[in-house]
Amino acid sequence: MIKKNQLISLISVFTILIFNISIPSKVNAISLDEKIEILKDYQSTNELQKFTNLYFLTQTAYQITMSSFYKISDDIAFKYFNNEISLNDFKKLSNIEISKVSRANQNFLRSKALIPNSSKSKFKVVKNFYSDSQNFYKGVEIHFAEQLENIKKLVSYAIADDVIKYDLVLVDFILNGANIHDFTADYIILSDQLEPNPSLATKLNPLTIKVSRAIANLSRISAILTSENIDIKKLQSLHISVKNNLNGFDYLIDELMDYLISIKREIDLEKKYNSQENKKLNDLLDEIILVGKDLGYSYKELKINILEISNYTLNNYSEIIAFDINNNKTDEYNNLFIRNEELTLKNQELGGKLYALVNEVILIIQSYN
Repeated sequence: MIKKNQLISLISVFTILIFNISIPSKVNAISLDEKIEILKDYQSTNELQKFTNLYFLTQTAYQITMSSFYKISDDIAFKYFNNEISLNDFKKLSNIEISKVSRANQNFLRSKALIPNSSKSKFKVVKNFYSDSQNFYKGVEIHFAEQLENIKKLVSYAIADDVIKYDLVLVDFILNGANIHDFTADYIILSDQLEPNPSLATKLNPLTIKVSRAIANLSRISAILTSENIDIKKLQSLHISVKNNLNGFDYLIDELMDYLISIKREIDLEKKYNSQENKKLNDLLDEIILVGKDLGYSYKELKINILEISNYTLNNYSEIIAFDINNNKTDEYNNLFIRNEELTLKNQELGGKLYALVNEVILIIQSYN
């Protein structure tokens, strides 16, 4: 039981990081002029900002939920099962973590309750997005309630020394965690209706969607590994799903690069700007290309890493489950997740830098038009 906890805690690092980079665009079937009009409308931007703020609270609640669950299962319960702490200490420490999750959920619910049920925007696309977002957050609310209940059950079954039910809660928690990645992908798709195409968001979002879907299935694979009897056919099916989720990934990276190159090509520096402005824009555009190349390469590495984890799990699941600290297979498996963490953080950094550079170019152009 404890060894299984160690296994799925590796997945927790992975899932938290992926959720962090899956932030929906705030404002696909609209033109650039339509988007500008939406951004100029206070009612519309105010409504969209509320959902953006709620999304960040969703991330916070998700991270706290994941962290507290694995704090209990991998640390507090581990010590309790090994007689390192008393029952009273176990209850006290576990209740601290449960309170953290409960407070995070309440913060999310309070913010959600402050958002009116319907949009007052004059734009149909904003109204549609508003309605879709309301439905999305109803699903998120159910997800958080279920995960909080799972944490409470985990503590109860540990106290009752009910190993079978304890392990079943671990599986339920992982499967619910997988669902949030599908929610993330769904919400990014919803947000694309507010983006003109092409735009940086419509070039980056498909990559994030594919990664989110793949991670959802990778998390479901980890749930299978916690079972007493491994369903090989289901493991193989999910492995195929992970590969299918990443089909066309390299093509999307090429599309991103083509878009970034087109930004520079379409800006006629010589005709519109003096030499000083020309140089500043040129430098920014050159940096955009370089950062874009780095991000594209990092995304390719992330894709390879995800496939390696899935392949490795399929080929070595019996040794992974054993989780022998002296087993080279265990070390190799750990290293794959460590590498994934590094790549995901790198993608976050490069993606943020790319958005900042593109926004800087837009501001300069707007100031001279």
